[in-house]
Amino acid sequence: MPSSRVVLLALAAALGACEAPSPFPPAPVDVLRAPVAVPGSWAPPAAVLARGDAQVVRRDGSPRIADGGRCASDNPWACSCVHPACSAGLPGTLEFAAYLRRRFPQITSAGGFECCRQNTGDTAYLSVHSIGRAIDLMIPTVGGDADNTAGDEVANWLVEHAGEIGVQIIVWDRASWNGSRAPGTRIRPYGGPIPHIDHLHVELNLDGANRRTPFFQGRDPDAPARCEPACDGTVVVNADCDRGDCAAFGVTCIADPAPRCVIPECPARGEGAICLDEHLLLRCRDGLPDGEAGDCGAFGSWCSAVGLPAGQARCVLSLCVPGPDAVPTAHRQCHIRPGYLLDCRDDGRADEVACAPGEICRATDDGAACGPPEPACPVPATIPPHDDRTVCLATGEVGRCFNGNVYSRDACEPGLVCTDADGPARCALPACLDPGDADRRVCLDAHTVVRCDAFGAAADRQPCPDGSACEDDGLHARCVGPDVPLPDAGIAADATHAAADAAPPAIDAAPPVDAAQPTPSPTRPPDQRPQRQRPGRLPGRARRRWPVVAGPGGGGRHPSKAPDLKGKAAILAARRRACPGRGTTPAPGPPAPPAPRSGALG
Repeated sequence: MPSSRVVLLALAAALGACEAPSPFPPAPVDVLRAPVAVPGSWAPPAAVLARGDAQVVRRDGSPRIADGGRCASDNPWACSCVHPACSAGLPGTLEFAAYLRRRFPQITSAGGFECCRQNTGDTAYLSVHSIGRAIDLMIPTVGGDADNTAGDEVANWLVEHAGEIGVQIIVWDRASWNGSRAPGTRIRPYGGPIPHIDHLHVELNLDGANRRTPFFQGRDPDAPARCEPACDGTVVVNADCDRGDCAAFGVTCIADPAPRCVIPECPARGEGAICLDEHLLLRCRDGLPDGEAGDCGAFGSWCSAVGLPAGQARCVLSLCVPGPDAVPTAHRQCHIRPGYLLDCRDDGRADEVACAPGEICRATDDGAACGPPEPACPVPATIPPHDDRTVCLATGEVGRCFNGNVYSRDACEPGLVCTDADGPARCALPACLDPGDADRRVCLDAHTVVRCDAFGAAADRQPCPDGSACEDDGLHARCVGPDVPLPDAGIAADATHAAADAAPPAIDAAPPVDAAQPTPSPTRPPDQRPQRQRPGRLPGRARRRWPVVAGPGGGGRHPSKAPDLKGKAAILAARRRACPGRGTTPAPGPPAPPAPRSGALG
């Protein structure tokens, strides 16, 4: 025998018929009901749930007992509470209970608001029955279980008209419906202490209990509801005065010609598609979703609406399009599959093209082409895992290899070379690759000084002034010319080796050092406080006390204008004394290799 509730109700309806008044909404035929108990909890039909989901019902809670009241007993079932909010039934509740008794003769009694007691779910609050907003509709059981023929009819009708009446909660046969829950989740199993197999628990919100909802306004409660179908902003108003707010679902109302909810980005009529984010695509039909959203990202693609009419979107291959906001173009691109390239189309799709056996795909200036293998890009033995690396190509360029294909390549600027020494492959200045300071300065060309970073690249560039040129003394490069002063360290070194009869410097100058001998480590007496030193400068005030050097004709002049008395070897020796350990600090480790282009190679 079929177990479907719909089949059972249809079978009961076929047993007989008799006339009965049914004012809201008018029922053409009432039926002679045969009691039927269906295994499991109350499960409204899909059409009933859909109509319930289209309505929005505000839920109003009950007051705290401590706010002006008290209870004499800890038993939540005892009528022991006193509170100003307790009521023997608010006007709308009493009127609605009487209406249900008239409409549904299977209800044997309707009440439950005669007792001021605690809420059994949370004893800190009053029961909604106690404040006159909840009704118990008694339905006799069948063989000790719920009579679904009788009770389901009442419960389903309440769901369909909840918004117009102000019904916020329905509990029946081990299930509850809550009009304030998110659509699609309003019906849930009920696990409270009472299974509600012999009565329906019906709660009204404040508007319903006080006759402020459309069900009570301006008409006889027993008269059928009649409204002009229309959109009231984002709210759908149906002919039976049911109201549902489309905005609760993030959509809007249109009259087409009858009012209905639609997704504003979708075409109101016909088929379309929209992007929910950079990967999710939702297909539409007549303004509503047509199935579940699809994930373009699962196929290595973006969701994009670029270049399409409003209400249209598509998946575009991320290997061909750099991002969801980029316009697809026709071009040739290397595949991530070894020995394959892609013919990308202007619709965002692509066709695979296989290279000849033994060849790989190589990025070219105008796209990609098949060619011989690249020694620095071995094809992995198994795929996945993917092999993604940045290397120096045989052409001297920086290349990105993916599964043996030269996926991209970047030429170094003039004067730079590709290197992978002590780090990832990168473009570097040859002079910056010599061991020494991480902050070293070298000559890029005859008129440009560059500062090297820790990996041999030019961190910044300084053009020399007109009339000067870049000169490298073996330690640091600088611009040299008639109007360009030497750096402080060079001046201080010249001062250290000034004439013996000149005024003594602020610190004792060390004796000349033979370049062939190792430089001794500087020492100081135990009681002498060390002076703070900075790279390239002598300690103390030596760089601020300028000795006078004898010049031609006996005249004195500033040491910056004096000839180099000791030469480059003396300058280097002075700097070693001033900056012990210079050049011995190890360079920091290499940075992480560049990340793959987002979405392209994942």
